[in-house]
Amino acid sequence: MNRKRVLYGLFLVGFLQNLFMTASGGIIPIYLKVLGASELLVGISYAWFSLVRGGTSLVSGLFTDRLNRRDLLLFSQLGFALANLAYALVGTPNLLAALRLIQGLTAGLYWVVILSMVADASEPEQRLRNLTWFNIGIAISGVGANWLGGYFAEHFSPRFVFTSSLIAFLGVSLFVWKHFRRESLRPAATARPSLREIFNVPRQVKLISLLAGSGMIAETVNTMAMSLFVYGVGGGYQDVGLIAGLIVGAGLFCQLLAPTLQRRIGYRGIIVLVYTVNALLLLLLFWQRSLLAAYLLFPVIGALFTLPSLAWLTLAQATANPGQTGAATGFFRGTFDLTSVIYYLACGALSARFTVVPLLAGAAVVLLCLAFLTWRLTFLDAGAASQRLPRRGKSSPKQVS
Repeated sequence: MNRKRVLYGLFLVGFLQNLFMTASGGIIPIYLKVLGASELLVGISYAWFSLVRGGTSLVSGLFTDRLNRRDLLLFSQLGFALANLAYALVGTPNLLAALRLIQGLTAGLYWVVILSMVADASEPEQRLRNLTWFNIGIAISGVGANWLGGYFAEHFSPRFVFTSSLIAFLGVSLFVWKHFRRESLRPAATARPSLREIFNVPRQVKLISLLAGSGMIAETVNTMAMSLFVYGVGGGYQDVGLIAGLIVGAGLFCQLLAPTLQRRIGYRGIIVLVYTVNALLLLLLFWQRSLLAAYLLFPVIGALFTLPSLAWLTLAQATANPGQTGAATGFFRGTFDLTSVIYYLACGALSARFTVVPLLAGAAVVLLCLAFLTWRLTFLDAGAASQRLPRRGKSSPKQVS
């Protein structure tokens, strides 16, 4: 199948999937509160979701390299439809929090499959560019999705949003079934996948995934820490929403610069630069505790954090063994999500004990340490782009369908 046709189809699936997933997922915290949930239960539901998604991502890599990816992508869309059906039918907060299991399982599979398909449909030198455009489409859909989900939930009902998303995911499933040809991707490495193979990825992939996961403190800063900081300096819901929108908008601009930055300073340079600059900005927020500082600095911090995630993912896929794109992506995504669980729980516990402001200084220290460690890893630019990537002309149509 033509690579461009595959990529365009994947971009459309990513845009639509994120549009309806974000529209329904964005209202879940408020819906839980309306059903009578406590703040603790809301936090647990998100940590629970990340835990399930991370574990599923680790396992999904085994199947992504063996089974037909078109079918796995189709199965993931049907899973999102099932999750929204469950949300529409449930009426108690505890059950709703528990049913986040369905979406966690589905999301863990979805991200590994679609990111692996984007990687295989891309020429090695175009992989970062294509992942960048994929992420930009997701970000654009996320901006509209948050507004649409809130609008329809307020003027109709949350169940209307969940039901609409259910129907939309069934439509996306039909598109996946019709657009992508069903054919095997590559011969299976073994007759049956073994759980031991989850960790049977190159040492470099493990190291990249661990460092990228440690950098997930960025997610905590952009979500929980930002909201708590804004409330602490006298801001309200509207301020949090406006700053979040500015983060997304600025992030779109930064992602457009990713391919150019990669050519000029390399993957390692992008990561070190962002971590160092953001550490300094977090220290500035630590000293200048004001709403104006939040409006000026959080959008810059959040936008810059979009660059390392792209660089880390591209490096993880580039250093994978031939035929292990899915395994490397699954290990990367799983480590990413599991470390975010730790950060979310730590941020909640420490901010309740102290305040969120000291945590900003702690995050700055973590980022500086990560920048130093990344700078020492010369293989990131010296060999990752050439050692293990398949040579041009070696891929077949079976690898991109």
